[in-house]
Amino acid sequence: MSVEKDLKALDLCRAGVAISVIRENLGFKTVQSTVAAIARARKAQGHAVEAATVREVELDRLNRLQQAVWAKALRGDEKAVELAVSLSRERVRLSGVPVRSRMGGAVEATLKCVSLRDVDEAAAETARRIAASIDAAADTGDRTVEMKALYLVPHLMNVLRELGATPEARGEVAKAAVPAVVEGDDELAKFRRRKAAKPG
Repeated sequence: MSVEKDLKALDLCRAGVAISVIRENLGFKTVQSTVAAIARARKAQGHAVEAATVREVELDRLNRLQQAVWAKALRGDEKAVELAVSLSRERVRLSGVPVRSRMGGAVEATLKCVSLRDVDEAAAETARRIAASIDAAADTGDRTVEMKALYLVPHLMNVLRELGATPEARGEVAKAAVPAVVEGDDELAKFRRRKAAKPG
């Protein structure tokens, strides 16, 4: 029994190589001894032996794949971000983690309440992507990842503010709609200005 051989078997298993092929390549006598070697390697790395199931192996692969792309995703690589989000969602699906309330859904509902024009679509899509990244972080169940994602919230709020989709922005719009008092206006002129500013 070789620890190095066990680890090689585990690496091949993680890479998606069939057990029968691992047995042949590494010289195990039987499929059962190959599975046992993989279980030993997993236990040595802190995983429970009974975790050597299809679901756990797949989760392990997803974890390793995400580790490989995470640094690029944090640097803003668009493809890496999309892949990291996809991997997170798949991990949640396999783990059976209950889905919590979604930032993406809240942002979408907010955007529907704002009168957007075609020229606003880029900003709106930016808000959606930031919200999706926050949701993906929440889906991991990793508190550290979730805390890091909170740094995206100010960026999201800035985009929503530019679109007039925050309480502060709506207040500014309302103020802008109030007509300025022109020096020399009599009461009738002031009344007419206020009336003209009212909707309907």
